[in-house]
Amino acid sequence: MQRSLRILSLALFAALAFGWVPAAQAQAGHRLYQPSTVTTVQGTVKEVKTFVGGSHGLNGTVLKLKSAAGTFEVRLGPCAYVMGHGFMFVKGDRIEVTGSKLTLRGHAVIIAREVKKGGKTLTLRDEQGRPAWSQGR
Repeated sequence: MQRSLRILSLALFAALAFGWVPAAQAQAGHRLYQPSTVTTVQGTVKEVKTFVGGSHGLNGTVLKLKSAAGTFEVRLGPCAYVMGHGFMFVKGDRIEVTGSKLTLRGHAVIIAREVKKGGKTLTLRDEQGRPAWSQGR
């Protein structure tokens, strides 16, 4: 498991470092992000998924978050960006997510702008939803 995680991390880093994830694809979440639907939710991580080359073109991290307001799929962003900022998520983590809430294919989804865990804050997008990992491209 440890070896697989290390290989996946290296592959994701290489993909970003060598531009295999075009900036246009990185903007997929930006097109979905609606500043008018921003909410903040606290809850417990029930599942962590990593998608490599998913339908939206990102190598990304997605969390299943259970909160008092319901269960949400929380889309963070590229794994390399998340891990590169010292964040790793596991089942049972207590987090606070601020982001754009919407419904996709019948599921409640939050496109995360910011995640707080253990006194640390990970900023993923600006207030308009532009991804922090693609700034300047």
